Amino acid sequence: MVPLGPGEAPEPRPAEPATTAAGRTGCAIAGGTERVSARSRLAAFRASVPKVRHRGVPPPAPGNRSDAASLSIRVQPANAEVLIDGERWDGSASDNRLVVQVAPGVHHVEVRREGYRTYQTDITARPGETSTVNISLTRQP
Repeated sequence: MVPLGPGEAPEPRPAEPATTAAGRTGCAIAGGTERVSARSRLAAFRASVPKVRHRGVPPPAPGNRSDAASLSIRVQPANAEVLIDGERWDGSASDNRLVVQVAPGVHHVEVRREGYRTYQTDITARPGETSTVNISLTRQP
C-alpha cells in the first residue's frame, strides 16, 4: 500500500456480489454467464436431494427447515415398545434405530417390554439438530 498524495481520491471499494433470482450470489463474467460459489452449489445440491420421511411425520415446510428437530433412539433388546409423548412408534425390522422428526422442545420418551424395567426420560430436541438416545433395558428380577 502506498499512501495517497495530496488531492488524490481513493479508489472505490469493491461492490457486494450480485444476487440472482434464485437467491444465489455470484458475479457476472464475460459472455453474461454467472459464476456461483461452492457454498451456493452445495446448497442447490442439498435442495435437489429427496428428503426422507420418518414414520409418518411430514417433512418441515421449505422455509422452516432450520426449525425441524429429530430424535434418534436405539433400543436393546429389539422390538421394545417406544412411546414419544404418549404416541407409539415402531422401528423397521432391519434397523434397531428409530428416527422421528419432532417439533423443537421437550419430549417425553418411554420404552417398555414385557419382562424388562420400563425406561422413561425427557429429551430436549433443539432446532436443526438430532438428539440421540441409546437405551438398554434391564431385566426385571
